[in-house]
Amino acid sequence: VKILKAAPVEGKREMGVIVKASDGKLFVGTGYGLLSIIELQPPGKRPMPASAFILGRRLKEGMSVQ
Repeated sequence: VKILKAAPVEGKREMGVIVKASDGKLFVGTGYGLLSIIELQPPGKRPMPASAFILGRRLKEGMSVQ
């Protein structure tokens, strides 16, 4: 998955752990803070907002994305 747009968010979580994947928001821990993923592109697909990506996946808080 390519991350196309993201923004840093205050908070702490270990690297690669999903902190939030609901309400159209996707936050992932980086080890230094949190990253709010705004737009991404799955392999072979068109770019999409994080809210659309969340709807098509079974992402849960606490899951590792490494």
